Amino acid sequence: MAVKNLQATRRRKGEVPSRSCEESTLSMRLRTPVAISLIVLASLAAYHNSFTGPFIFDDMGSITDNPHIRSLWPIWEAMKAPDNKTADGRPVLCLSLAVNYLISEYRVWSYHALNLAIHILSAVTLFGIVRRTLQSERLRRAFGSDSYWLALACAVLWAVHPLQTESVTYIIQRTESLMGLFYLLTLYCAIRGMVSRHSRRWYAAAAACCAAGMGTKEVMVTAPVIVLLYDRVFVTRSLRDIFARRWGLYTGLALSWLILTALMGSNPRGASAGFDVQPVTPVAYAMTQCRVVLHYLRLSFWPDSLVLDYTWPVAESLQEVAGHAVILAALVAGAAFALRYVPAVGFAAAWFFVILAPTSSFVPILDPAFEHRMYLPLAGVVATTVCVLYLAAKAVAGPARARGALAVTLAASVTAAAALTPATISRNTDYRSAMAIWTDTIEKRPANARAIGNRAVALEELGRYDEAIADYSSAIELRPRYVAAYHGRGNAYLAKALTDEAIRDFSTAIELDPNLYQAYSNRGIALTRQGRPKAAIPDFTKAVEIAPDYEKAYCNRAMAYGQLGMDNLAIADCAKAIKLDPAYAKAYNNRGLVYSAKGMYAEAIGDFTEAIRLAPDFANAYGARGAAYLALGEPRRAMADLDQAIRLNPTDKLARKNREKAMKLPK
Repeated sequence: MAVKNLQATRRRKGEVPSRSCEESTLSMRLRTPVAISLIVLASLAAYHNSFTGPFIFDDMGSITDNPHIRSLWPIWEAMKAPDNKTADGRPVLCLSLAVNYLISEYRVWSYHALNLAIHILSAVTLFGIVRRTLQSERLRRAFGSDSYWLALACAVLWAVHPLQTESVTYIIQRTESLMGLFYLLTLYCAIRGMVSRHSRRWYAAAAACCAAGMGTKEVMVTAPVIVLLYDRVFVTRSLRDIFARRWGLYTGLALSWLILTALMGSNPRGASAGFDVQPVTPVAYAMTQCRVVLHYLRLSFWPDSLVLDYTWPVAESLQEVAGHAVILAALVAGAAFALRYVPAVGFAAAWFFVILAPTSSFVPILDPAFEHRMYLPLAGVVATTVCVLYLAAKAVAGPARARGALAVTLAASVTAAAALTPATISRNTDYRSAMAIWTDTIEKRPANARAIGNRAVALEELGRYDEAIADYSSAIELRPRYVAAYHGRGNAYLAKALTDEAIRDFSTAIELDPNLYQAYSNRGIALTRQGRPKAAIPDFTKAVEIAPDYEKAYCNRAMAYGQLGMDNLAIADCAKAIKLDPAYAKAYNNRGLVYSAKGMYAEAIGDFTEAIRLAPDFANAYGARGAAYLALGEPRRAMADLDQAIRLNPTDKLARKNREKAMKLPK
């Protein structure tokens, strides 16, 4: 009893928190985990159907045709990518792809899972940034009491918005979302450092995140500018005070520019970005962006028609975009005005325009429009919309019913999220197959030669060669110098055993692009199939001269050497292909064929077995191993393999012939 009285006395004096205070403290501690849980659940709801979409478009060059990601060691090798591919010069992105390959090789689920995890972490970080910004000294009076719910609304709406699907569901555009995560973390850590007693730790973390972002995508170049602008708008009164108090932070952020400079110097993107891009001039590109940026803004509020590949036409005159230019100029002028007189609104507008500047201003990029470029700018649009709605509701409700403004804002946000989430789910279904996403793109952009060419690739993979050839021909008609279409049509002709037509198209592709090593290799295959292995070898050799890591050329040259009886060279080429890609089943199979031709059946069976382990549906490997067992006088084993070969490929005449021989042998 005395103890209870003592506790009551201490509570009255404020020495012991009351139960309501304790409950309030507990509630505050639970708020962040609850917010994170809601963001995770909302993101999972929007992207639950995104885990099976195949590799498409630029995924091929940066993932499936990237030998560097097949090993995490040495780590500097894992950070590389083939020249002029999306991952080229972006070592942090490449390292993340190598981690995925270690987990699931080319099975797509882990790539999608990591993409979604990055997106969720970005949304959680955005929640932290918005909440702390609304609690800042300059905004606390207007938003402080409701900052938690407003920040949560912003994070959820941003996470489930369909405009984000290209950065999340399209695997290689992890380059945008991963850079976005580092960008947001850079700002978040800087904000924490500005109000923390352990500021140096936070500033070091901000500099580290900024450096990682520079190694992910070039748009990160704007991050130090945004941090400085945030500091000036929400924290410090003058630039002199900023650099006096936080010179260490800005030195660290500025040093990260050296990383980007070094990466861009060693991996220039002159063919796809920069002032050397032909035939786009800076003026023409800037005029084009007048339409593109307004299109991005429209999609932010009404994402009704998303397109994977726009191939947006370049503006030829100012008259074409005069109306759009006037509107965009007014928006930019409004952003500058707001920075001076309504700094918080000005910061949100600057966030949008500054982050878009590297891709949507006057520096030409081969593709003027891609939706993934809105990954971070969308945050400024969403946050501004939510906060303006809240302030408007507050003004209408008046001081007496100020709490109702939050209810109105949350109700509108929940309604918007309920509408956006199904749209995102629906958009994810477009990525369910290469055929689906390219058909969708062609429906929205019928004159897009690249989309038609990519659908042809999908048709070819489905074995629909005549349809693929028709699509390739349509793409070439739209774009007569379309190298990939000639090369793709050559592959389709090759699959139909039309080797003369294939050689013609491969030769045209080589004339248009003398460094297209795949075309040399494939022309070599066509020549080999015509019984001209001696003529094929120079093509294979040219392919490996251009691309020393192209394992397929070594593997194919091995078959040409084998036809010429040059067995040792054939075995050496297969070994080189296996070294480059230890999971390359065809290389094991081809070396096994050479061993079989030399009568080295034990070695051949070992290679065929490894090929089957790597590719359990490899019909030819079963047939070849069955033939090897047959040569060794083991009919039972031969029969088992030959039966499996015939099940997998009922048209395999050689397997059937060998099976008849095996049946005649004594068991």
